[in-house]
Amino acid sequence: MELQSGDLKIINNALHINDGQKRQYLYLKIALFMGFVNGAVNLYHYFKGQTHYSYLLIGIGLICAFALIWFFQYSNKEVISFEEIQEIKYKNILNRKSFMIRLKSGRKRELFFPRYKSDSNKLIALFQDKGFLKK
Repeated sequence: MELQSGDLKIINNALHINDGQKRQYLYLKIALFMGFVNGAVNLYHYFKGQTHYSYLLIGIGLICAFALIWFFQYSNKEVISFEEIQEIKYKNILNRKSFMIRLKSGRKRELFFPRYKSDSNKLIALFQDKGFLKK
């Protein structure tokens, strides 16, 4: 099956997802970590009395810290066995259709809809047959 970006294969009771999300999340986490470190350094300099204008950078550091905590609840696994899946929910936000796969580990994995309607109907039927997706 071909997803909107990447492809999806089902081999040996496992989803093999190749959508480039692993690399994208890595770059995003690196950028957020750098923003957090920048905020922490500015907070240190503020308490030492070396600067008085770093409120904005400290705020950006706090936002990056909360965003990092939020992003670590998502998984970017490329191979997900059916035994790891707890449930799957259908999402449609601003005409962007996707599945939210909740894993038994408590993490989530977003899977965008297949590009072609026949593939998406097969995927919905498969998830319903396995008991992950409720009607």
